[in-house]
Amino acid sequence: INSLREDYGPTIGNVDDILLFTSKRNLKYVAGERVVNEDLFFSLTMPGGYWGKAQEFTTINTSYNEGSACLSQDGKQLFFSRCNSPGSLGNCDLYVSSLGPDSVWSASKNLGATINSTGWDSHPSLTHTGDTLYFANGHPLNFGEFDIYKSYFRNGSWVEPRNIGPLVNGGGSEYYFTIDSESKSLYYARSVEEDINNLDLYSFPVPMGAQPEA
Repeated sequence: INSLREDYGPTIGNVDDILLFTSKRNLKYVAGERVVNEDLFFSLTMPGGYWGKAQEFTTINTSYNEGSACLSQDGKQLFFSRCNSPGSLGNCDLYVSSLGPDSVWSASKNLGATINSTGWDSHPSLTHTGDTLYFANGHPLNFGEFDIYKSYFRNGSWVEPRNIGPLVNGGGSEYYFTIDSESKSLYYARSVEEDINNLDLYSFPVPMGAQPEA
């Protein structure tokens, strides 16, 4: 699984037999200089219960930075962030790719202006029912630098996201939000305004403002 470079952001998510993570093991060349590239990788469980060799999402990774992925419960949709890509609405946007009948991941689709802002959007997380998408956003009207938002999937599309409120979001930054399968407890990383880069992990019952649709 691990490489000689940074490997991080593991997600089991809604499919227990696949491990998703981000790695900086790939290098690219820009103007003749080697630059570290963030890419998405996965590992499958093997007979005997161990994780198999890490594999790259070859049809999803680009020369830009991809990371922070999650899967739908049926394993057929992959949500992730891509940064510094031409055509994006902000410096990091949320994308989705679908698994085809040939077991090949489709070309990535930007989730569009309803979800993505002109700033930074990342760390997507789906509920087990697949109808609520949580993510971190750097909107200037946030309670802090980065807040957690949620969007509901209605009539075939994601609706306007809403901030899940001050019981979760504070004056610092919030990232890596997820809730359990029964929508009873939440887990995320949070910092305070006075020490914005010093993240700690938090967990408590899901408040009303953070509840999924179903």
